[in-house]
Amino acid sequence: MPDGETQPFRSNVVLRDYQTDLLKLSTERLDQKRTCLYLPTGGGKTELAIKLCESLLNMGDSVVWCVNRITLINQTSERFTDAGIDHGVIQAKHPKTASWKQLQVASIQTLNRRNLKPNCTAIVIDEAHGAIAETYKNYLAQYPDVPVWGLTATPFSKGLGKVFDRLVYTVTVSDLTERGWLVPARFFAPDRPDLGGVDIVAGDYHEAQLSAVMDDSKLVGNICDEWQKRAKNGRTIVFATSIDHSKHICDQFNFRKIPSEHIDCFTTTKDRKEILARLRTGTTRVVTNCSVLAEGFDLPDLECVVLARPTKSLIRYLQMVGRGLRPAEGKTSALVLDHSNTVELLGFPTDDLPLALDMGNTKIKTPTKPKLHICPKCKAISKRKPNPCNVCNYAPPKPDFDIEQREGSLHELRRGTPAEQQRYYAGLISIQREKGYNNGWVAHKFKERHGMWPPRSLKWYAAEPTKELLNDLLAAQIRWAKSKAAERKYGSRA
Repeated sequence: MPDGETQPFRSNVVLRDYQTDLLKLSTERLDQKRTCLYLPTGGGKTELAIKLCESLLNMGDSVVWCVNRITLINQTSERFTDAGIDHGVIQAKHPKTASWKQLQVASIQTLNRRNLKPNCTAIVIDEAHGAIAETYKNYLAQYPDVPVWGLTATPFSKGLGKVFDRLVYTVTVSDLTERGWLVPARFFAPDRPDLGGVDIVAGDYHEAQLSAVMDDSKLVGNICDEWQKRAKNGRTIVFATSIDHSKHICDQFNFRKIPSEHIDCFTTTKDRKEILARLRTGTTRVVTNCSVLAEGFDLPDLECVVLARPTKSLIRYLQMVGRGLRPAEGKTSALVLDHSNTVELLGFPTDDLPLALDMGNTKIKTPTKPKLHICPKCKAISKRKPNPCNVCNYAPPKPDFDIEQREGSLHELRRGTPAEQQRYYAGLISIQREKGYNNGWVAHKFKERHGMWPPRSLKWYAAEPTKELLNDLLAAQIRWAKSKAAERKYGSRA
């Protein structure tokens, strides 16, 4: 600084408990110089990063904050300004250019293109899943001894473990939803596009081929039909496969007198801000785009996300759906209209995620996704096959077969909250130990009740069985006894 003095930095950001715990975890074990922090979309990643920078600055560190797109420079700078953190920006002719400031905000493109090497003792990378790019690798190679922190809601990039030494986290999407920091999503799958002829390139669909399939007049029209049927005129963003596809969807909405606008990578910063401002106020009801709003866009009042862009990428999928999960006053859930078959392929955001750094040479085992059911009438997606549908009350007609009826009983498969699952699991372990059953008995009994194998997040300890569990076991014994009686009456069948 020009006066040679380091002023204390004090932000106005107040962290939640899980953010405070994550900040503490991230600053421990500095023998591991590169730390990746995972926090789900909507969990307050930017606030956490501001407090991290505040801590580093007050310890005397000179910090470079890297973003992955030039368009995020002003947005990041505004967040620091709002938080009361003084900083400079590395960008040609930027009004906040001040190379002497202790904190510098820059895009990785600018740092590489201008071959800049700011004098820094700490580096913070936003959207750190992108740090596998050569631009980041080249830049970080200049600072082999400088601690690096990366923040991301999607730490699943192949080879990310070669950039960072460790991954730290304290909560998942499921945790934040259960605690009310995110809202649950309601999923509908109106379309199942035929992607059999689309090639897979680098793990995802071939962009041009995908656009040719999805930019079909019938599919585009159906997007608008379903939105009018279900979204109740709520503020919406649509993720399309290409710029032309996005424009065609936007045109179809406007043709139906629904105020809609389109954004792409060529939209000027000024126009983009104005379009998103109109979405915030509700003047515009729908904004269509091709990928540009998957990162760095926050609108808690957003009520609907339309997936018109099929993907095999867990990163891209969670980024798109995550836009709608932030809570707002009066908002109890988010609506996701999946015209891409992606939810059925990749599961729900609240499912177990592969939270381990990928080293690039070994495939991380992705948790098994429970098979999803799509109601044939309303297209609602659910974890199990409800009868009747819990959204439209549709019940499939009973088959008209000449069959012999046997007495039996059914019980509801109910997934429950993570806390309920843990209590049920711990009760099973208690009974397993008392009866001397093997560990597999616990897993199978859990699956009978919840329709899935025990998630890896459950802890192995015994606790007093709940009344629900004891009733389930009693019902199972009755079913077994009745089945044996039926066998004696009707005879055993292969």
